[in-house]
Amino acid sequence: MVDDRPTMLQTVTKYKLLSQDIDKHPGLIKDDTMIQFLAYSLSVSDLQVISDSLETFCNLMNNGRNHQSLRSVFGVAQAIKDVSEREDIGDELKHKANNLHEMLASNTYTPMRGTLETTKSEPVMRKKISTKVTTFQVQGLSVDTRQDLECAVVKVKGVVSVVIDVESQRCVVRSLQTVTPQLIAETIADRTDMVPRLVLRNKNNQEYLQNIIDEEEDTDSLPPYLEEEYEPPIIDENAISTFDAIKTNASGWLNAATSFLQSSFYW
Repeated sequence: MVDDRPTMLQTVTKYKLLSQDIDKHPGLIKDDTMIQFLAYSLSVSDLQVISDSLETFCNLMNNGRNHQSLRSVFGVAQAIKDVSEREDIGDELKHKANNLHEMLASNTYTPMRGTLETTKSEPVMRKKISTKVTTFQVQGLSVDTRQDLECAVVKVKGVVSVVIDVESQRCVVRSLQTVTPQLIAETIADRTDMVPRLVLRNKNNQEYLQNIIDEEEDTDSLPPYLEEEYEPPIIDENAISTFDAIKTNASGWLNAATSFLQSSFYW
């Protein structure tokens, strides 16, 4: 298997360098690809990738004009919050992530010196929510059907974010605890021609697929997949990652982010 960590780190590092120049912020913020890629990068095991991703977010958050754009992208605040609660990283990174999350959760900021930002927003009290991650193997997922799948999943009330990897036919959904895998699977089946199967792990941490649609037995006893406090297996570099969108240099978020970087900026 090709190791994408060097390429991923190079891409994140370039974003970090770009974010140090406030004049380049509009170009970075204009496309959700960059923001989603950085949020996704926070879930890997490489500490340097996590550090550079957090530093990039910090640079962008220091510019008040970027706050609303960062808040509006599904999953960013949750991804940063998850870093602050991880057990496999140092306190410095966790503290930085916690500060970032607090900034995102607040609707107030101090304009940077030299900017024209003077508008003050009233603070908003945000209730902490508990979420979980569920992974589906989706038969019939392709470049042509990806948008149909995404539209179907976001129709489910309680879905926070969705990451789709066409190459591995995986759909990773973060949702409120009250959202069942059956509801998501049934919505996909009802709104598309694709067949979703729940990805579970046995006691040996090996993946297997569970069909949860049109089964006679009671599926309420199915174990929940990845509670919030359970870290995805990406921490184990030899495991098959549920966030497997960066398996090869030409797939998923890494390819999209690199393409955006190359087409939007000159080096």
